[in-house]
Amino acid sequence: MMQGQSPYDGADGRPLAGQAWDDDIAALEAHPQSVPIRMQIAQWALDSGSPEKALANYGAILREEPDHADAYLGQARAWAARGQWPRVRAALERPPESLRHPDANQSRVMAELWTGLDDRAQARRILDAARAASPRDPLVQRDLARLSAAGEPRAALDLYAGAMRAAGLLPGDAGDPVDPAELSRATRLEAQDDWLARGLRRETAALYQDRNPILTVMNDFWFRNDGTPGVSRLKADTTIARLEFPMDAGRLFLQADHVRMDAGTFDTRVDGTHAQWFGSCRLGGRDGGGRMRSLPGCAEGLSQTARGTSLAVGYERGGFSADVGHSPFGFAVGNWLGGVSYRDKLGQIGWRLTLSRRPMSNSLLSFAGTEDPRTGIVWGGVVATGPSLGLSWDQGGSDGVWADLSHHRLTGLNVEDNRRTRLMAGYYRRLINEPHEMLSVGVNAMYWTYQKDLGEYTLGHGGYYSPQRYQSLSLPLRYARRGADWSFVVDGSISTSWSKSDGGSYYPLPGLIEAPLGALSAQGVSAAGALAESRFSPSSGRGTGYYLRLAAERRLSDHWVLGGAFEVQKSEDYSPNRAMLYLRYTLEPWRGDLPLPVSPIKAYSDFK
Repeated sequence: MMQGQSPYDGADGRPLAGQAWDDDIAALEAHPQSVPIRMQIAQWALDSGSPEKALANYGAILREEPDHADAYLGQARAWAARGQWPRVRAALERPPESLRHPDANQSRVMAELWTGLDDRAQARRILDAARAASPRDPLVQRDLARLSAAGEPRAALDLYAGAMRAAGLLPGDAGDPVDPAELSRATRLEAQDDWLARGLRRETAALYQDRNPILTVMNDFWFRNDGTPGVSRLKADTTIARLEFPMDAGRLFLQADHVRMDAGTFDTRVDGTHAQWFGSCRLGGRDGGGRMRSLPGCAEGLSQTARGTSLAVGYERGGFSADVGHSPFGFAVGNWLGGVSYRDKLGQIGWRLTLSRRPMSNSLLSFAGTEDPRTGIVWGGVVATGPSLGLSWDQGGSDGVWADLSHHRLTGLNVEDNRRTRLMAGYYRRLINEPHEMLSVGVNAMYWTYQKDLGEYTLGHGGYYSPQRYQSLSLPLRYARRGADWSFVVDGSISTSWSKSDGGSYYPLPGLIEAPLGALSAQGVSAAGALAESRFSPSSGRGTGYYLRLAAERRLSDHWVLGGAFEVQKSEDYSPNRAMLYLRYTLEPWRGDLPLPVSPIKAYSDFK
């Protein structure tokens, strides 16, 4: 563990996030400054992220009472919050006489500080002694469980069970070790839970699930009927098998996705050909006499389909996660994919930094790639490579904000390079925030820029949405609820958006169409003349849309859960729908709470 990180809450063990301290501190500061009042001010200041104020008050107490044990430890915690670890070590190595025989709470604070100094052995010795002195103290057993979780998860679960038994959350006659099904049942949150019960249940459930192998099989069906047949219309059917299991102190996953894509069949003319803006099927220009000349349309490749299977492996431990995989083998264009991410907190701000290489799965062309019927050139298979930074502020209260900034280079086989920058942010407010029910509303804003518009389906384009400017504003709403054996979530939003394209050439890489241009040259059309006729105009527009999603799960037994989801999205030029059905199996029995909100696994192509 890095210095400054600790698995503990505050000195009294209560969860600290989400509490507003400023008014309470100001009220106490208006009173005469006795030792008890200064102790409370210092504790609240430290818990609210103000170690300087805490140090001032602890220092005042120690000048008056140099042997005050709790003020001494509080001062050390404030130094730790400021990263002054040498001072923390010195304080622990030379404790006052009043800490020669610490009570259970003081032992927990000392163990917290030794853990922050990367001396877990000393922390364990202190907690073992505290447990021997206070065998029924749930907080001591909880802290021992936290200390053991990384290296000895089974022992940590037994310690959590002991803490739950001491807190009255498990019957006194429960076996030792506790039956896994009974332990998992005891992790269900109850409306009357206090801070201790809620924390013990959540931490025990999290560790139990982290050590529980899970197999999920899902079918994900995505379809869009508003596009052009053979070009942008798409049906995608993905069957996913994902196995997750513990490894060291983290979790490893293996995932296989079998993907079937169908863009439909081109509408043909009487002669059986088509001249859509696809590949090089539509190309013409004016000859020297001003007459329009064009090449015959395409008569082959009328049905656009692709299928293949992708494989991926990933690992997550603490704030670190990484994965590597390959786009479906069998696609016309193959790409290695992956990402690495790290998350942490800076004060009260959570952050996540990610570097990734992900597919653009908007269309068959952008994801799978395809072959131009006229030239036989394969193109497409676009990937986005670059960093993203996510920020969040959520103290567990009613309000939260988030933001995400990313910049990616977009590349593909025989596709012109592009660059994308996205800035997204949002605010949400919880109107209901109960253990088994939640309701939130909010507002989200997005601003995207692309260097070039490469959203067409001709040679050199990528077939992905890429206006030079895109901005939107949406109002999301979420309602989620669960019972003993079921859980569901409803997400919805309404939005307005504006986009602008500078236009461009249908053939941004003229070298790909040298042969067709040569054929036109024989008809008296110059290459410059053909390219001049092969341009799309600048455009801009506004639109409104909506989004609706319903997802639900039902527990079938201690090991099996059935789930499903359906999504509908509607906007001016983009109206995809999606349906999912999955079955989840846990190796160890699970009678605890189902997820709230429901969150199905993702296809590898949808990883961020």
